[in-house]
Amino acid sequence: MKIVTWNVNSVRVRLPLIEQLIAEENPDVILLQETKCMNEFFPKDFFESHNYHLAIHGQKTYNGVAIISKYPIENVKWDLDDSTEARYIEGFTNGHYVVSAYVPCGNKSDEAYKYKQEFLGSIASRWKGEESAIIGGDFNVAMSDDDMQTPAKWIGSVLCTDEVRNGMQKVFDAEFDDCHEISDGKNDFTWWDYRRPNEGLRIDYILSKNVSGKLKTLQHYRKMERPSDHVPVMFEI
Repeated sequence: MKIVTWNVNSVRVRLPLIEQLIAEENPDVILLQETKCMNEFFPKDFFESHNYHLAIHGQKTYNGVAIISKYPIENVKWDLDDSTEARYIEGFTNGHYVVSAYVPCGNKSDEAYKYKQEFLGSIASRWKGEESAIIGGDFNVAMSDDDMQTPAKWIGSVLCTDEVRNGMQKVFDAEFDDCHEISDGKNDFTWWDYRRPNEGLRIDYILSKNVSGKLKTLQHYRKMERPSDHVPVMFEI
């Protein structure tokens, strides 16, 4: 079973690349973030034409998450907290609970930074004590210097403060394993700011709880036409 997580930075813009992903990898489950469209404008016909089931939680212009699966999706929930932002969706498909999460960046205000920490805590609380789950998403956290191409240039960033790293650690402490790859002594990067193309970070994760598998970061999608600023990350059980 192949599970892919991908912050597509607009699902409608990225449809040609999603189609290529389906052709190349044939994933069983696709966890999308930053779909950036309301539910009624989500390209359902495209995914249904490829024999996928959908669970979507969208909003206008910003955020948006989705679970796309070859199998029926049950027990769908998106009420992680009281926020109106579409950042979280969970469901049960093909014997596994899966989650698509888009953690706030937290850089717009003190309130946004606080909400980021609270959001991470809510994920940890939701899954603490549960037997099994797979969470994929853009967590907007680089946990260590090994997750940064140029660590000195990110000092003080909301992506790597002690507070947000502690928040991410709470998720790990809910008995999740951090699936990752290492290349040239660093974890494989998953995101590059369009304006800083040589300063990659690993901020997209697949976390597994009592599920074993192998992870692969599909970095070649960065070189495609009209790419997202994130690349897909795939977990094969």
